[in-house]
Amino acid sequence: MKTPYVSELEPNQLILGVFLVQHKEIRQKKTGEPYLSLTLADRTGDLDAKMWDNVPEVMDTFDRDSFLKVKGMVQLFQNKPQLTVYRLQRLAETEIDISDFLPASRRNRDEMFAELKGWIASMSNPHLKALLETIFADEAVALAYRTAPAAKSIHHGWIGGLGKNPVAYMSSGAGGVPVMPMYFVTKSTFALIWAGSNHPRPCCSVSGVTTPASSAAATLNTFITEPAS
Repeated sequence: MKTPYVSELEPNQLILGVFLVQHKEIRQKKTGEPYLSLTLADRTGDLDAKMWDNVPEVMDTFDRDSFLKVKGMVQLFQNKPQLTVYRLQRLAETEIDISDFLPASRRNRDEMFAELKGWIASMSNPHLKALLETIFADEAVALAYRTAPAAKSIHHGWIGGLGKNPVAYMSSGAGGVPVMPMYFVTKSTFALIWAGSNHPRPCCSVSGVTTPASSAAATLNTFITEPAS
């Protein structure tokens, strides 16, 4: 777990922490020298930040949505916290835990994914079962699915929200029939798969074209071979 969080910062506090860059702007001092105006954030809030010195050395090393290890002093400016940055270093995504920076599902993501795989294993439709098993056999796809939100906001708009969505729906079909809305997004294709172990009309809808489940694998051939974005 990272420390400190934005919500924990106090005036006159010297910090060394990791933050997400929400906004980056290179401005000029009256002397013509550049300075950085940043908005840094984590899952608890955001913070105005300025870097005044040694800016040319670092200003092109990161962009918006980068993760930075930052050393600086928290001060009050117009009655709001502002961080004066002394040093910064860009970090790779492999060096951070994304749940420190975005809201996350309260339920364990691996547990939800295991439940999802259990429902897939119990499906009686062999075509949809094979399709979903093929998709989730790709660890990169499985990891992205466990991590992604279901939407930008409101509808499970947090880390792991996409995985929670089908789990929440699987027992909500009429008469207790498991129904599973499965969403997949690639660079050019949006696919919605309604799958159920006893659903009367399982089908796949790909870019607005609905096909019987028996031809789902052929219909989605391009989709399942295209790298996920």
